[in-house]
Amino acid sequence: MSLWDLIKKREWEPLSLNEIRTVTHQLLVAFEALKSIGIMHTDLKPDNVMLVNHKDQPFKVKLIDFGLAIHTSEVKVGMMMQANSYRAPEVNLGLPLSESVDMWALGCVMAFLYFGANLFPGNCPYHWMKTVVHMVGQPENHHLIAAQFSWAYFFWDEFTGWRLRTPEEYEAVTGVKTDVYERALDSAWNLQDAVMNYTPTEDHHEFEDRRAFLDLLRCCLYLDHEVRITPREALEHKKQ
Repeated sequence: MSLWDLIKKREWEPLSLNEIRTVTHQLLVAFEALKSIGIMHTDLKPDNVMLVNHKDQPFKVKLIDFGLAIHTSEVKVGMMMQANSYRAPEVNLGLPLSESVDMWALGCVMAFLYFGANLFPGNCPYHWMKTVVHMVGQPENHHLIAAQFSWAYFFWDEFTGWRLRTPEEYEAVTGVKTDVYERALDSAWNLQDAVMNYTPTEDHHEFEDRRAFLDLLRCCLYLDHEVRITPREALEHKKQ
């Protein structure tokens, strides 16, 4: 049974932070090992994390499906990789790629386990980018200038600088229709609001636990791939 199967079986009820922490730690160990030999998994998603023996060893997991794994020396800018909802911004924008794409995907998996729903939509590239900007911010100007595909999502205005295109502008320049996207989370929430307010709590320890979870999640979903947290750094995080 995969993590996707588990959440579906639970009728989309999220896991507890302790359970998420247990899963996250094991995946970080796996990614630290892969990074040490220069391998990118490139297909982390709940479907590819299997529960080994959930009855006797709850939340012991293993990472599977290395069919799309690739050595960093073979990666080229502009390559498409990762499932849509778990795809790092540098992939869609056309920026240099490294093992950090797997850390972004890990953040997306952590969010899926916390909310019982994907943080970013997978059915429409435009709404995916719009949600990324809303949740974690807009990529830095120097990245948008360097990116091969920033023109599809962003527009340079000499008075206001870079801004996200409207759906109509995106369709006009790409020829791709935007799909209607229903947010799983409150549309007014950014990442912090979503994590801290998804389920109300007045428990001090739970509140602090959420803050630690949010801190690690932010580090995984850091837009700048060059300084995004590494598996080793995440393993040393104060409460991963």
